[in-house]
Amino acid sequence: MNTLLTELGVLSYFIIFFAKIIEVSMSTIRIMFVAKGERGKAAIIAFFEIFIWIIIVSSVLTGLNEDPIRALVYCAAFAIGNYMGVFIESKLA
Repeated sequence: MNTLLTELGVLSYFIIFFAKIIEVSMSTIRIMFVAKGERGKAAIIAFFEIFIWIIIVSSVLTGLNEDPIRALVYCAAFAIGNYMGVFIESKLA
């Protein structure tokens, strides 16, 4: 997967961006389920959340020296993901 993201060029930025937004939003929803005591739902979300995280972080760190823009894309997506997660949580609560 890291090689694939490296070879995709600009498309890799979009993949990193949207995958990170999804991952952070999932984290917010998972925390909401934990607070409600819904352990099963929280565990399922946690599995997919960390799977996305591992792929994206390894992709960003592997190509960091050659392409530091990936880090900026990752950081921007983290911030937007937090915003989106809180928005989704407010709709579900």
